[in-house]
Amino acid sequence: MAMRADDLIDRRRLRRKLTFWRVATFVVLAAALIAFSAWIYSDDFTGQAVD
Repeated sequence: MAMRADDLIDRRRLRRKLTFWRVATFVVLAAALIAFSAWIYSDDFTGQAVD
């Protein structure tokens, strides 16, 4: 099945957009997990210095 050049370009463009949204989703979920952990553990999350 031969594809036209326009179809190949469109496919590559869609793949690039999908990759961007996958990475963006991963970053947002990681930030949300860190924020949630910081909220739940509050003082224990950062630790305390020993004098």
